[in-house]
Amino acid sequence: MTSGARLPKFEPTALDAEQRSLYDAIAGGRRAQGPQLFRLADADGRLEGPFNAFLLQPRLGSALQALGASVRYDTGLDDRCRAGLVSHGRAARQPSYLKSVMKLLVPVKSALQ
Repeated sequence: MTSGARLPKFEPTALDAEQRSLYDAIAGGRRAQGPQLFRLADADGRLEGPFNAFLLQPRLGSALQALGASVRYDTGLDDRCRAGLVSHGRAARQPSYLKSVMKLLVPVKSALQ
């Protein structure tokens, strides 16, 4: 792995079999074909952003990669709808959003008991 980012990037030549399989699915799959809004890999072939992080736990990374690819390519969702889902996902990671959701769930939990 090389450093410089929050998470060091995995060198493609140093990947184990599970990591390599995931790497190939990302770097050589549908996501790598056609127009790209962001780079999947740097000039040395190391994956960028979340795709690099997926290599830490290849089984989980494979599931996340497959989910993302399915939402992007195997549904009828348009670009605007997918962008809304991404925004919702980002908001869900914010502490204030989580607190507001928990406040909504407390009465539901009480009603179910």
